[in-house]
Amino acid sequence: MKHLISIIVTCTLLLCSRTAAGSLVPVSSDARIRAMGGVTASLIGYAPAMYTNPATLAGSESMTASLAYSDPLGKSAMTTVQGILAVPRMPFDDQATAALAYDRFGDDLYRETTVLLGYATRVTQWLAAGVSFGWMQREFSAADDDSAPGISAGLVASVSERLSIGAGMTAINTPEIGDNGETVPHVLTTGATVRLDDDMLLGGDIRKQQGRKASWCFGGEAGVLPWLMLRAGVSGNPWTYSGGTGLQLGDVHLDAAMIRYPDLEKTGFAVSVQMVIR
Repeated sequence: MKHLISIIVTCTLLLCSRTAAGSLVPVSSDARIRAMGGVTASLIGYAPAMYTNPATLAGSESMTASLAYSDPLGKSAMTTVQGILAVPRMPFDDQATAALAYDRFGDDLYRETTVLLGYATRVTQWLAAGVSFGWMQREFSAADDDSAPGISAGLVASVSERLSIGAGMTAINTPEIGDNGETVPHVLTTGATVRLDDDMLLGGDIRKQQGRKASWCFGGEAGVLPWLMLRAGVSGNPWTYSGGTGLQLGDVHLDAAMIRYPDLEKTGFAVSVQMVIR
């Protein structure tokens, strides 16, 4: 009985965390981000951070395609698959980047599928702004499907060559989903990153979801070889400890992360690949 209760509590906590913090604009499953504790708000030029702050799309140098897979508990019911295609330098704005993203969470019993269209540009030399429009479909095995649109927006300021600060809000429109008047709460994420060296970065975020206590995360990465990155991070509410590696093989980046949930005594993982398209 205790084992059954533990499973139920674990599943409930993770499902609530996922849907409340990420519906319509899901939490990134990118292994680089997960290894650094979830830092995303000011990672300008890194497309997978658009799930939290679409302004991070600005500053992309090349067209990229990325694919990520995460499994928090080794259970298929909680896996996430994400894919992003980011295209910089629009014909009408060479400072802009547009992206198409796809997210699928869950299995046949419960599934969320989200499609996002994001756009970001540099408003000034030091300030970038972005917006994304999403459509989420929520599917139940024994009930009708629900769907709703979502709008997210954000800013990233390059305070100096090494320091960036950012803020993004998901589900700004707090859309209703389903027939019972259920709304998707918006989530505000603010944070900063500092590049200590060309191959060393530290960052931290604070997230505040509507109706819940704030959470935080902190992490960083360092290049130990020209082709090898090491990463580590920590987050609170809920507590997690994470670490990972990144390999750069020409135009292909391979990343892996392990995430430990000490309160649940569980360990999850994430893997991702990003390719530069020339």
